[in-house]
Amino acid sequence: AKKDQPEEALLLYSLMQKVPNSKPNIFTVSSAVAAAAAIPCIRRGKEIHAHIVRAGLDSDEVLWSSLMDMYGKCGCIMKHE
Repeated sequence: AKKDQPEEALLLYSLMQKVPNSKPNIFTVSSAVAAAAAIPCIRRGKEIHAHIVRAGLDSDEVLWSSLMDMYGKCGCIMKHE
């Protein structure tokens, strides 16, 4: 999805997750986080963040940077515990 179509990007990301044996890569997930930030939609951002943790991708610096940007644009302060 194009940069100016964050809703479509999030829809495609959701559909991709429902495809058996489909595993979004770091760049796909990062793009979904950016789309959530562009709307901004903290609920979808948190859902994607939870997926990142469940998928074991939470050590990736690109994703952490995207998450920090998303939380900031959504007006939330991310707490690291």
